[in-house]
Order: sequence, then C-alpha cells, then structure tokens
Amino acid sequence: MKPLDWMINDNYKQDAVGSRTLILDAESADPASMQLLELGFPFAPPNLGWSITADDCLVKKGAPPLPPAAYAIHLGDKIYIYPFGYIAVVTLDGSFKLFHIKD
Repeated sequence: MKPLDWMINDNYKQDAVGSRTLILDAESADPASMQLLELGFPFAPPNLGWSITADDCLVKKGAPPLPPAAYAIHLGDKIYIYPFGYIAVVTLDGSFKLFHIKD
C-alpha cells in the first residue's frame, strides 16, 4: 500500500490531519469513496445541508466555513481532509460524498 501524495495546508497543525493521510491507497484501482466505504467509514447522506464552496471550504448553514487541512487527487477525484474528522471526495462532475472519521 502506498499513501496518496497529500498537499498539507500550512495554516493547520498536523493533528488536524492526523493519520487520515495514511488510509487511502494510491495504487488502488478503486475510487477513494469506495476505499473509505470498504474500510468501514460511513458517509453522510447528501441532504444534511453540507456544501463545498468554490474555494474548497466545507460549509453548513449557520456554521463558519472550514478550509481544507489537506488535499490529494486519486483517479481524477479530489479528496479533502477537513478539521473535526471530515473527508470529502469530490468527483469530476462536482458532486461529493462526505465521510466522518473519528480518530
């Protein structure tokens, strides 16, 4: 297994990213969302009010935007790690799945 090549946001400490950068396999032919599901991480239903802004921040009505702590690309999908254990996988068509991973 080879971890993805992550770009880390220097505005965050490493603990905002934690070990989440090690769970996805760059050599896998499976998309990131499938890898996360196979590892047992559930994704949030799309109607819970989350969205991703043009500058890649994760937002929910009434809450401040969360800039990504790290990002990577796998099979054309963009994967963003956000604080508080959120990982978003954005597909080429702009849709996304949001996962919540607790350390």
